[in-house]
Amino acid sequence: MAKNEVIINSGLHKIASAQAIALANQAKNIHLNIGDDPQVHDVLAFLVTAGLSIELYFKALMIVGRSGRVTKGHQLKKLYDEFPDFLKESLLKEYQTQQADIELPIQVFALIQRSEQPSSPDSQKTFSNFNTFDTAIESINNIFTRSRYFFEEVNQSDYSYIEYPVGQIKAVIFALDATYNAFLANAFMNKEPQ
Repeated sequence: MAKNEVIINSGLHKIASAQAIALANQAKNIHLNIGDDPQVHDVLAFLVTAGLSIELYFKALMIVGRSGRVTKGHQLKKLYDEFPDFLKESLLKEYQTQQADIELPIQVFALIQRSEQPSSPDSQKTFSNFNTFDTAIESINNIFTRSRYFFEEVNQSDYSYIEYPVGQIKAVIFALDATYNAFLANAFMNKEPQ
């Protein structure tokens, strides 16, 4: 067992998934309360909550699929990379069913801390890619910790950018929930490693 792993009772996936669902519902409520005039602090609350929901879905799948062996940490890409191909294929397939959400525009916030008028943010800056489940996870890899501590990035020298990819995050959570429930329903029984 690697030192970044723990082994817990495999039945605890139910608690992890219940937390994931509760946090996803809270993220949805935060988004609904934000309305048409998002403020950065509300967006950050949404991102922290949604990011933790995604992390807990990954860990619920790990618990149930790896006999209680769970990888520690908040980096979504590291967690995702440990999944077998059959689960990655399911996540991709389920994510792609949410095309309308994936294609929603992404708002970007640019913050800087200066007393004088700063130059405009870089309108040519390249932002994240949410075309596939893989690229979405890469794009939100550190969403929980980065959003939680975003204030530490805001400084006087350059803009700090934060994206608000509501539809894309909704599609990620949908894919995780659908794949988790399919796993519980034994949809992958012939594909699981022995």
